[in-house]
Amino acid sequence: MKKEKMFPGHSNLKTKNLRKVFRSIQANGSTTRRRIQEETGLSWGAVSQFCNILLANGIATEGDIKNGGAGKSPTEIQLNPHDYYIIGLDLTLNYIRGTLTNLRGDELETQVIPVREPGLIIACFEIIIDEFLSLYKGKKSFLAISIAVPGDVDMENGRLRRSIFSDKWNNLEIRRILENQFHLPVYVYGDCECVLAAEKHLGIMAKKKYRDAALISLNYGIGMAYMHDSKTYYSFATHQCEIGHITMQPGGTLCNCGRRGCLEMYASKLGITRQFKEAVLNGASTDVDITLPESALFNSIRLHARQGDPLSLRLFQQAGRLMGKACASACTILEPEVLIVYGDLLADSVLWKDLFESCFRENIFPLCQTEITYSSLNLSAPMLGAAFSALDVLLDNFLSNALLSWQSK
Repeated sequence: MKKEKMFPGHSNLKTKNLRKVFRSIQANGSTTRRRIQEETGLSWGAVSQFCNILLANGIATEGDIKNGGAGKSPTEIQLNPHDYYIIGLDLTLNYIRGTLTNLRGDELETQVIPVREPGLIIACFEIIIDEFLSLYKGKKSFLAISIAVPGDVDMENGRLRRSIFSDKWNNLEIRRILENQFHLPVYVYGDCECVLAAEKHLGIMAKKKYRDAALISLNYGIGMAYMHDSKTYYSFATHQCEIGHITMQPGGTLCNCGRRGCLEMYASKLGITRQFKEAVLNGASTDVDITLPESALFNSIRLHARQGDPLSLRLFQQAGRLMGKACASACTILEPEVLIVYGDLLADSVLWKDLFESCFRENIFPLCQTEITYSSLNLSAPMLGAAFSALDVLLDNFLSNALLSWQSK
């Protein structure tokens, strides 16, 4: 097959179309050239050429032939699961999780390290990265390291500007340190944006093809991410939607952000625990031992709430009502097609879900048609979403290099 000579503008268009073909294969797992043509609108010749480029560079491989009917079966094509890897990491209050993923987003290896000393998280990152690199040293192409973190993120410089969980995480130069150590591109993202990226590629948005979506994450803190036209929204300062710091109770409980009455202080694991302690110190009656460590105390509160302890149950119900009002306000402004609820508090949704949904419907603008749905993704979502987010950024250069390599042969 004769390879046409490409000029700069022509090359950019080819990269754009090659990206369409790559995304079609990625979305379907394993697909045919005919289906790629239908989804991308490209000509049959263009689809064939772009598939050949991906195959020649080892980015894609020929898949199974599944048609058992008469006649010649179409050969399927899939992304190569073996040669190009991204390391995804997720920093939380209690642990760091890491995964080794391929171009398809498969979890190939997983590591978990407890966070016992906040000042040592870079060392923990290095331990996990070293482990993955040593497993496949000299055998695979590592494209990037990508990290999901809680807090205010400077994505341009790969820095965690501020975290409400530890002062030792403030102004943490994650990219600079890890790029100097491992000589790979390093990306740093907010954890909520990473979960939404995972929903886009693997979860609810992938299944129903939503293009506008908001996600609220309910863990020790509360975060929100928003995607418009399948692109993550950031403010001019690269902040996301800080729904956890909307004032819900003016003059209320002091938040770690320095203000009072934030949603996070009433509807997160941290907030429910703090409200419980305050109530007991103010004379509320309970059988729960408030001297327990924070994580154990929350687990005790949730258990007692399920058993009908009035104080414990009241705090979960309060959380549901406040979350419903806050999300209704956000969705009245943004009007996404879907609001996705994710996080540890889903395990206790029987205690707050009905109140959350009823308060949401009572307070949202009547003409808004936003659906509520609940995530089925597990704890791997932030680190897988981090890997997908990094691939989104580096994909054009990656595919441009594939074009150049193919042209030079």
